Amino acid sequence: MAAFQYARPTNFDVSPSTHTLPSLLSPPTLATPTCCRVHDPDIDPALYTPSKRMRLLNSALASTSSGSYLVSQTHLTAAQASQLAESPVLEKPPPLPEPDWSLLETLDNNRYQTQEELKQHIDTLTTSLRYARHQIHARNLVIEGNQAQLVVQGMALKKMKESVEAREKSKTTERSTLFPGGHGLVLTNTEFIQKVEEHRRSKLDEEEGRNLHRTMRAGKQVEKVKIEDEWQQIKEAHEKAVDTWVVRCAQLTSSGTLKKDLPKCPKCPLKPKPAPIATSS
Repeated sequence: MAAFQYARPTNFDVSPSTHTLPSLLSPPTLATPTCCRVHDPDIDPALYTPSKRMRLLNSALASTSSGSYLVSQTHLTAAQASQLAESPVLEKPPPLPEPDWSLLETLDNNRYQTQEELKQHIDTLTTSLRYARHQIHARNLVIEGNQAQLVVQGMALKKMKESVEAREKSKTTERSTLFPGGHGLVLTNTEFIQKVEEHRRSKLDEEEGRNLHRTMRAGKQVEKVKIEDEWQQIKEAHEKAVDTWVVRCAQLTSSGTLKKDLPKCPKCPLKPKPAPIATSS
């Protein structure tokens, strides 16, 4: 439940085809690079990491009609929320044979026992131990089922909380701003006229901010194209300078000039950086 609190499932995790088990009846095929993660059925599930268990649980819930909304990105509807109000099913262990706990009492070690009595006592202890194992296994399954219900109900409560918060944080409209609480106001009142003017100025400021953002983005694109063209010209000029230097060095070498006296290779200038775009206050 703590892992689900901090790691939200993605669309890849909730896809039913993301985590599948290979069919034992299908013939083996060549391994091809796919996005589907096939798990070996011989691997003990107890060895899975918490993140792998989460991915398997997300995929299993997404493949069902009643649990897919728990891992989806959409909010709950009233019909789905009413289904989550059902009480949990609390099971109890089935009626199984009880071990003979009287065998735990201290025996009289001084009393002589025949081989047949010792053998019968060992058989009785083995049978009681087997019954105890069945009891423990049944109780562990019941505890596991109850904990699974808690995990699913925890996810459902978190989903309901997100849906309620989304409704409470709905976008404020112009009507709710000018008419708070849904009550009527005198349209010629000074307070109402002031609210209308403030709302109009906020709309103009938002539109001006969007226009400024578009202008800055367009200016950055133009500046980027200009810098790329200028950089291409710089690289071409540097390549020509290097070719001229190679020819000049060959001429000087043929005329007897020492290698240490040859001119240095021209360095390539740095790529120009975009100039900061001035923003109007």
